[in-house]
Amino acid sequence: MIEAAAVPHEQSTLTLDNNGINQLKQIRKWTALLSVLGFVFLAVIVLISVVVLVNTNGVSDNHRQLLTVVPLILMGVIYFFPIYYLWKFSKHSKESIAFNDTSELTLSLKYLKSHYKFMAILILVIAIGYLVAGGAMFMSGKFEQL
Repeated sequence: MIEAAAVPHEQSTLTLDNNGINQLKQIRKWTALLSVLGFVFLAVIVLISVVVLVNTNGVSDNHRQLLTVVPLILMGVIYFFPIYYLWKFSKHSKESIAFNDTSELTLSLKYLKSHYKFMAILILVIAIGYLVAGGAMFMSGKFEQL
């Protein structure tokens, strides 16, 4: 059994039974799969960026390269962090289960929190971007042309 002590103001104990540990094992496996797939996706982004940069055919292609490569690199940098946090959650939760280690479980939950925090902020930024773009289109009269 894994026991966790929460220390905000007073000490308390949280115990996971075998069912809870099995659920954590299943979560760990799925997050490991998602993080590996995410890293593969990032490798594909890097590969595409390199191919686009290598295939230069003159000055006019430089602008197309920038329009292709810069968003890919930006997307790769943005998506690296949530994938990394998932990987760290999976790694530390596996160790917490294997060694019955409360500190590893706490650390794994910290990475899971970071993953969801990052994703929530990213979704808010994207939603605000859409609202701003929609407002700009509305103000400029572009909706009438649609």
